[in-house]
Amino acid sequence: MNIIANKIIIKSNNISYGPMPAFNDEVEQHVKIYRDGRVQISRFVYGSGIKRHGYVKAAKNVFQIPTEKAAWLLDLISGYFKDHDQEEWFVTDIGDFQITITMEDGTKIRRNGSLNQDFEIGDDDLNSIIRETLGVDDLFLFNGHSGQRYIYLSVKFPGSDQEYYYRTTDKSIEVGDTVLVPAGKPNRKELVEVTRKEKFYEDELPMPLEEVKSVIGKVILTQDQNSDSFISEEVQKLNAFKANRGTHEVDFTTTDESNLRWMQSERRNL
Repeated sequence: MNIIANKIIIKSNNISYGPMPAFNDEVEQHVKIYRDGRVQISRFVYGSGIKRHGYVKAAKNVFQIPTEKAAWLLDLISGYFKDHDQEEWFVTDIGDFQITITMEDGTKIRRNGSLNQDFEIGDDDLNSIIRETLGVDDLFLFNGHSGQRYIYLSVKFPGSDQEYYYRTTDKSIEVGDTVLVPAGKPNRKELVEVTRKEKFYEDELPMPLEEVKSVIGKVILTQDQNSDSFISEEVQKLNAFKANRGTHEVDFTTTDESNLRWMQSERRNL
């Protein structure tokens, strides 16, 4: 019998061993999510030291999300923490979190760790999923960050060992993929290989958003219905772009996906 979770409580404290918080700085949050869709978020600020741990409850927000969303979220969170150990979740000098998962039979699962955990799930992380589902961006949760994460890709142009940053919102792009990017001041279209994929919050960005160009698209090889060959959809777009400028159009039809490397090396002949 599969026992499901009825309630989840996440307590997050962002006080580290650095400078003490200023009066009325937000230092702790309690997030309660119930399977019927009820959500309660309590916020605590650093007070005079008279209250519990010197914290004062500053706000309490109670609202409802769709029951099916709440059930999906509880199953996702409880499944993750049932399947993962917590031994590697501790480092010093930062805040911490505690999560209590109450199952329908009354049993409880408890986990805790340092407030720097992203907990990757597929192409996303648990913090982002919870914030998006609840519609609240400024939750500490497991990593203390708020807001969205930005995907930065490092790419290499053929014949060069130097890496360049590009941004994307396409979560399906992975290391080793070929993507079409704007290059140089004229923003000419170039085919490049992805060498690294990283995700950053705004306060962690290695380069400002406005200084990083965006990927045009991922090069996808699709089978031609009339043959056994493969044609890159993005290269077809590139051919159309070149043709509109009155330049020579190149047929990049290839019978083997590995020939993408040849396509990349030939791009300057367009």
